[in-house]
Amino acid sequence: MTVTMPKSTRCWTVLLVSAILLLPSDVASQAKEEPSAPLISFLTNQSDRPDKESLEIGLFSCGQVTANLAAAQRLAGLGESAISSIERELDVIEQDAGRRRYGSRWLELAYARIRGRAAYPRLRRIEGDAMQGLGRPNLDDAIALSLCLTSYVSDSRSGIRRFRCARSPEPRDALDQLILAWEKNDRSMLDASLSPRARGALTALLKASTWEAMRSEHWRGKSGDALAVGYRFGISGRWAEPDETLEQERRPGDAAVLSQQRDFRLDTFFKDKSGEDCGKHSVSFVTSTVGAEKESPGYLVDNSDLGDLLGTIASCATRNQ
Repeated sequence: MTVTMPKSTRCWTVLLVSAILLLPSDVASQAKEEPSAPLISFLTNQSDRPDKESLEIGLFSCGQVTANLAAAQRLAGLGESAISSIERELDVIEQDAGRRRYGSRWLELAYARIRGRAAYPRLRRIEGDAMQGLGRPNLDDAIALSLCLTSYVSDSRSGIRRFRCARSPEPRDALDQLILAWEKNDRSMLDASLSPRARGALTALLKASTWEAMRSEHWRGKSGDALAVGYRFGISGRWAEPDETLEQERRPGDAAVLSQQRDFRLDTFFKDKSGEDCGKHSVSFVTSTVGAEKESPGYLVDNSDLGDLLGTIASCATRNQ
């Protein structure tokens, strides 16, 4: 699916990206000492970026995403020399748990891109603090990047499906929704991620048991206990890569062929919250036949062995809990 930005959005994108390109010359004296400073300032809305006022009142556009991506790519390109500046900003964000500063997602992605797995302990500490309650931040994209996973799904995520400016629906969207629903004990959200065949498998499971009884068979912990599950698809290309890599070019790989098929199976390697192997399952997907409906993820999980899949996810989520 090709998404064409409205003319006004394209204009904002040009202005914002131009602002990024001009940052070093605008703050030349500061950049000589710390090249990362103007980029961090831009990402956290502390600079005089053209859309500063709209950001402050919560307005969103794909042009902002394009500009933030460009700034984050430049920040990650600075490598280890940017780490001290990023960590100082993360200190501020972490100390003010109730209010995360705008742009922190892009700082965390740059941090994950530079440090790789070494970024995980800090990112997980910020995300996994259950004491923060509803104010817990969600760093799933950055953690997935740090651990080189297709996706990382923690129960700090909102159940609202995120709008993506730069891509069409992917199989990860359906599997992410299923995992999140299972973590949050949300039957209706889980149903919405399933194809008719998988929904039939769920109905069969519940004929001999209640939802609560079936869940208790799999879960040792409780929802809201900082649960998380990661996974990686056993294919090549962007469908298997983290949702955001901060790379300039993303190649489709196997997705070029699979996206033309109505149904397919993907070997999926599941990870616990630390990124360690905890199970493998072949996950079936089918393209959604209700694409016009808002609740459609584009793909649906199509497993007839749904009980085994849910068991694997639960085992990974509660491992070392």
